[in-house]
Amino acid sequence: MTITPPLVSADWLHANRTNPSIKIVDATYYPPNMPKSGQDHYRQQHIDSAVFFNIDAIADRQSPLPHMLPDEKTFSAAMTGLGIGNNDHVICYDAHGIMTAPRAWWMLRCFGHDRVSVLDGGLPAWLERGYPVNSETISPAPSSPQFEASFRPELVIDRNRLADQLNENNFLLLDARAADRFNGDTAEIWPGRRAGHIPGSRNLPFGLLLDGTPKKLRPADDIKQLFAQLGLTPDKNLALSCGSGVTACVLALGLAVIGRWDARVYYGSWAEWGLDTQSRDDPLPVGTLEVTTTFLAMTSPPAGIQVPEPMMTGALALMRVTCPTTPFYRFLYNHVGEPWLWSDRRRLDDSALRQILDSPTLTWLVLYLDGEPGGFIELEQKPDASTNICYFGMMPHAIGRKLGPWLLDSGIRTAWAEGAKKLTVSTWSFDHPRALPLYQKMGFVPYEQQTKRIRDPRLEGILPMTAAPHIRLAR
Repeated sequence: MTITPPLVSADWLHANRTNPSIKIVDATYYPPNMPKSGQDHYRQQHIDSAVFFNIDAIADRQSPLPHMLPDEKTFSAAMTGLGIGNNDHVICYDAHGIMTAPRAWWMLRCFGHDRVSVLDGGLPAWLERGYPVNSETISPAPSSPQFEASFRPELVIDRNRLADQLNENNFLLLDARAADRFNGDTAEIWPGRRAGHIPGSRNLPFGLLLDGTPKKLRPADDIKQLFAQLGLTPDKNLALSCGSGVTACVLALGLAVIGRWDARVYYGSWAEWGLDTQSRDDPLPVGTLEVTTTFLAMTSPPAGIQVPEPMMTGALALMRVTCPTTPFYRFLYNHVGEPWLWSDRRRLDDSALRQILDSPTLTWLVLYLDGEPGGFIELEQKPDASTNICYFGMMPHAIGRKLGPWLLDSGIRTAWAEGAKKLTVSTWSFDHPRALPLYQKMGFVPYEQQTKRIRDPRLEGILPMTAAPHIRLAR
């Protein structure tokens, strides 16, 4: 059986790109500390026949953790929509050189597709050779027959299995993050995650596998030596992690180059493990959670912000509401906020809540999908002529349909149109992981962070015990 090479060169791709079985995907992704959009970069410049592989969208959109793996049905539909069939040879690249394309490579392998390679040096290598690019969005016809995914659990490891294996003598966990993040010398880029690393893991920053300009994978002998220095032997049970399961795949790619195809990726990575307060050096009291709130401001109306069109097949409407009924507001607040541990308004009795809802300084914009509420944004006009976004969020069934940016943009426009001199908003580390990057993309700038300890509202009976399953109960 012929094994598809994990890497191809720009020259090879240019010579073979017109082969109908060659499908090229741009898998450019930017982490939270780089407030850019891979999709926006694709619209500016991409290899002439490439489609965009959206790492955030081809994911479990209901999970509060970033770009967790989707199920087989979701992945099959996504590949079919990109025009990719089971017999195609997929070439993945990114705009960094080699950083995020290996995530798409690994995902395809996870779902049973071995005919996949990464473009060595990515888009910079392609441009260096003077090969053609364009800025048109490629919309291929769906593949026929449709892509059929077959999940391979042996290529992934979840938190529970990882915790069980950490103390095994033949287990090796490698973390692909930069050394300062691994050592806890700098703040973690994923909001609300503490600094540091998983106990027992060893650090191999993914950048050490790369060399040159543009960045390409180092020779196989160099890669072998890097892994050997960290204790990799043929008998080792190997797992890989990083910040959110993206750059760990660079290590997986390097291992494939030296013949190790069996490495498992911890796809929750530090974005999941870093939320766990149970293994701290300063354990929190029973029943207590630690949360970080980021405060942001906008001092002038944003310019040049492109808001994606909502993914809708039915009716979409936005209704302005003042003095909502108490039951209706509780319905909105509870359904939108329960996955993120919103509890302040739940603690109020009807009389106290009514006083807030009757305030003339408050306005709500409620989004409706086919006549049913899908989300809301609450605006409060302050005495200093600023407007604060008190609450903003989507119903669970509306998440992942590009409705959040549309609703937030509507709230921002409303506030500026009604004379606001400044807009403010805050988000805490229990909110959706895309909340802070979205605020920054829309023009908000962080100016302060505060960390505090709170009582776990689930243990107080304020929220059901099943709320926010991604946040461990504080007991």
